Amino acid sequence: MLTLAKAIAILAYTGAVAATPVPDAGASFTLESREVHGAPMHQLEHIVDIKRRAGVEVHPKLAEAANQFAAKRHATLAARQATGTLYGKSPDPWDTSFIYPVQIAGKTFRLFGTTAASDLWVYSSAIPKNQTVGHTVYDLNPAHMKPGNFSIGYDGVNSQAFGNLYVEPITVGGITAKTTFGAATQAVEDFTNDKTVDGRFGLGPMEYNFLGETIGSIKTWFREALPQLAKPVFAVAHTKGHGVFDFGFINQKKISGPITWVDNFLEDYWEAYCFYAQGWAVGDQNAKTSARKMKIHLNSGTDVSFTDPDVVKAWYSRIPGAVTQDDQGYTIPCNSKPPGWTVVIGGRKFYTPGCQLISQPVDDDGKVCLGGLQNIGGGVDFHLFGTNFFKGKYVIHDFTNPNKVKLGFALQPGSK
Repeated sequence: MLTLAKAIAILAYTGAVAATPVPDAGASFTLESREVHGAPMHQLEHIVDIKRRAGVEVHPKLAEAANQFAAKRHATLAARQATGTLYGKSPDPWDTSFIYPVQIAGKTFRLFGTTAASDLWVYSSAIPKNQTVGHTVYDLNPAHMKPGNFSIGYDGVNSQAFGNLYVEPITVGGITAKTTFGAATQAVEDFTNDKTVDGRFGLGPMEYNFLGETIGSIKTWFREALPQLAKPVFAVAHTKGHGVFDFGFINQKKISGPITWVDNFLEDYWEAYCFYAQGWAVGDQNAKTSARKMKIHLNSGTDVSFTDPDVVKAWYSRIPGAVTQDDQGYTIPCNSKPPGWTVVIGGRKFYTPGCQLISQPVDDDGKVCLGGLQNIGGGVDFHLFGTNFFKGKYVIHDFTNPNKVKLGFALQPGSK
């Protein structure tokens, strides 16, 4: 079973965001995460979604394990509803999700934001009220309705939200842009049962905005807001405990050393920014790298990263107690001290420490954890780097030429 949090962006929602003004920067702002309390999605559920989206067969035992975690989460949410403490504290030390405040038609919606999706949609007043208790909904305004509709699904199999298109001024961090968005008139209950999120805010490439009859025909909020920004950029600056987006400026205080620039390119039907890396290594910062052309997708919406089988095996071979069976993914002892992981981007090495590559427990005792590096399987040439890669790095998306977006990579202060 899927919740909205799981399905959209392949991520659990346990973070909220507040806007922080940036002095003297013109039209620019920062969104920084704050904790919100919900029942977090498990990364095994996200892995199932990613495999299905990539057309890879999901092993029955993996599907069963993911369904068991989904059932536990739904039971937790149901219990909170029954006691009136839906937003009771549910600690999530794995930084699996962040939620952003977006204003539409005078209301503030809690939307999951990700760079690996492009559409923007929210629940509407047409959905039965018993499904929208605890949610903010858009009051349908016929005067603002636009021709067209949308049907969205995120598990690679089914459509899970349906509705019509509307145009409203949409405000994010004090920047307002009139934007076409989806107002869901139907949504599966597995979505609406998650009371921590009211829809999705996609920052992915406009070319893969799935709203409307033709893919890429409708501008995203960011592309509509672009003319107002002081600079045509946004950046991801995630750290431990915080998900941060900078819009309209490059925050030099968050950068240590040079910026390495590479070309972004589009990959069919993957709503993510993509680039080529040149090599990898497992070990400390001084580990010798192996040359390889690697096609990388960036996803700020999951804390697991996917890469080639030999890279994955090399990493787990250095972790005592690492286990994989029945194509369910690798697990490691939660108290492991895994090696680091290096990727060569633009001829420069970018290191991710091993402590960032321990994901959620897969047992009730908290002793066995999902490893933060996984392989998609099925012989698919697929690399997807999640938030465990983003942390400690400053990742810039430069739209100076919107038809030829550049990606910039730098280290945050204190990173190596």
